[in-house]
Amino acid sequence: MEKYTINGYAVEYDTFDLDEIERWDSAIQAVSGESGRTVPGEGACGLMRRVCVAMLDFFDTVLGPGTARAAFGDKVNVKDIAEAYRSFTSAVSADRKNLSLTSQPAANRAQRRAAKKGGRQAVSALDP
Repeated sequence: MEKYTINGYAVEYDTFDLDEIERWDSAIQAVSGESGRTVPGEGACGLMRRVCVAMLDFFDTVLGPGTARAAFGDKVNVKDIAEAYRSFTSAVSADRKNLSLTSQPAANRAQRRAAKKGGRQAVSALDP
């Protein structure tokens, strides 16, 4: 379980739990959907409020109900919410990027022979 800070509020998040990753992906898509959606007659303030509410919902969905209120109180400050969202999502993404589920492919027979001989001979792909 990793520790993160959201707007000065310390949280723990199990960055590598598969259920958490699925919940994360769903919540990220919800925020993206709101930020990309246009509402006829909606002004800039309405758009910002809608996206901020989506980000606050993201925190509650990913980190548990009440997290957004604990981190931001009753205010909907666009700058604080956007910076916290960007910071948290970047930190989690960076942590996940360091995880590698694939190993290096095993060397083929020709590569093993060349390494064993000190690489003195050229290795042909046709060598058995």
